[in-house]
Amino acid sequence: MIDTYIILAPVLLLPIVALLSFVGCSSFTGTAMPVIIKLDPTSVDLGPGESRQFTALADGIITTAVTWSPNAPGGLYKAADPRVAGSTKDTITATSTSDPTAIGSATVNLKSVTVVVTPATVSLRAGEQQTFTAKVQPTPDQAVTWTNAVNGVFTAPSPYIAGSPPVTVTATSNADPSAKGTATVNLVGPQAQFVTTDTTTKGTWSGVYGSKGWALAKDGGNIVKPAPFVSVLKLPTTPVFTFADPTADPRGLQRPPMFTDRFAATWFDSNSLQLEIEFSDFALHRVAVYFVDWETTQRVQKIELRDGSPAGAVLDSRSVSGFSGGQYLIWDLAGKVVMTVSRTGSVNAVINAVFFD
Repeated sequence: MIDTYIILAPVLLLPIVALLSFVGCSSFTGTAMPVIIKLDPTSVDLGPGESRQFTALADGIITTAVTWSPNAPGGLYKAADPRVAGSTKDTITATSTSDPTAIGSATVNLKSVTVVVTPATVSLRAGEQQTFTAKVQPTPDQAVTWTNAVNGVFTAPSPYIAGSPPVTVTATSNADPSAKGTATVNLVGPQAQFVTTDTTTKGTWSGVYGSKGWALAKDGGNIVKPAPFVSVLKLPTTPVFTFADPTADPRGLQRPPMFTDRFAATWFDSNSLQLEIEFSDFALHRVAVYFVDWETTQRVQKIELRDGSPAGAVLDSRSVSGFSGGQYLIWDLAGKVVMTVSRTGSVNAVINAVFFD
């Protein structure tokens, strides 16, 4: 007798085999499911010379059974240094060794490079130096090529040329030659801007001039109050002559610190006098110089202000005559300035005082 179960077995197994084939069971179908390769991370941002290690995942599990693209051996990618001109992106791939059709990829965004030069702005006198530094980001390659500076050191030209325009110092990234940083150097030379002539104040200068300092010619010892922004003040080395001390004449200068009496004295020379002023900062400062032709009406003087550098360029020139009533000549000065007062008329050359505001 034939067993009923033996006859029915093939019929009963058919649905099971079909189901297993449907869900991908290779034991019944003879084919494998495709491998899915993904990279971690899928996207990064890197600057020139920066590196990143990538990991390959096969069906979500870390695997080393992949072949990496040449730009990422073993999954380690290093951005080109120097950067290839115009490049903004790169792609790396990992291919499964068991299934060449399974390829994972990641994108590398090549970040823009910036160069920052410090300090951004400086002011220098003739011959002075400034060392600049450059910070290059985002890259470990900090090398730069400098323009208008030797290894980042700028030396202001000497002698100074009046009216010289600012100089731009540039640092160009070696990692990305399209990335540049700049700094500005203002070349500051001596300046002498004439303001006005004052014939009314005479010797009553307190509260009008000298708010920051003064130097008054005085026989036996000049009366000097240093101005804080003056680093060098060389008064005339010629003798001082006293016309009257004390005096009630309003042309006579008030005597500090009480300002209750007056005196009349002057530096003098038969030909010329010299006054040198050098400022410690780069600002313009108001300077008034007092002249009085005390005992005559014949003095005529040429006043010349020159750049204190070896070039000695003329910054301003004035002629003074008819100053028996007392005159202040007023300038805005900066840098190192040398004033020469020369006799062009009779008698001699005189300077009575200098005031700083």
